[in-house]
Amino acid sequence: KDRLKGYDSGGNDYVCKPFDKDVLVAKVIAAAEQRQLKNELQSQLATSSAKTKSAEENARTAHDSNTKTQAISHFLQQSLFFKNLDMLVEEFYKITNTHHIHCLLRIHTDRTQQIYSNNKETNPLEKELLNRSTELDRVHHFGNNRAIFNSQKVSLLVSNVDDSDFVILLINTLESSVTAIENKIEFIEAILQFKENNYQLKVELATIVDDLSTEIKDEI
Repeated sequence: KDRLKGYDSGGNDYVCKPFDKDVLVAKVIAAAEQRQLKNELQSQLATSSAKTKSAEENARTAHDSNTKTQAISHFLQQSLFFKNLDMLVEEFYKITNTHHIHCLLRIHTDRTQQIYSNNKETNPLEKELLNRSTELDRVHHFGNNRAIFNSQKVSLLVSNVDDSDFVILLINTLESSVTAIENKIEFIEAILQFKENNYQLKVELATIVDDLSTEIKDEI
């Protein structure tokens, strides 16, 4: 009964009276060594667990970073085939949706001044902020993880900023794509204008030739 009480109290050994002094000392030393070994094992386990957790977090961070890099690379490649800004914006919002970025986009160039929404109602304040975004800093924070990111041709109002570096890289890529598409549109327009001018020139030349032919026939 006494032994059971001892075990219930946390004891791991016992001696009976009368006890031998040497046996008692040996048991105490053994118990102390056992406790020390247990503490060392727990410490090693905690360290190992912390390293494993850190490695998992690093791996998760690296995976997230790689995923974002791949997303931007894919977006840049896709933009080469877009014929207009609407197609570009649609692909842009696919990326922001995938990465859970709640945002409102404004493109402001010499050719267009337009706010693009991703099936999201915009309130007057958001529109006003975006329309005046060029007056703000490159990155202007409002608190509560909200911010406006500005570039020369693109402004982005984000309501849940988590990774500013990714957003900045994303709008830089978007701006490059906007420039490329506008250059493509200008080039196509120039070709069409050239064709139109060439057609008009052909018509004028044909008219001149007909007039000359008529004059020659009349003289003959």
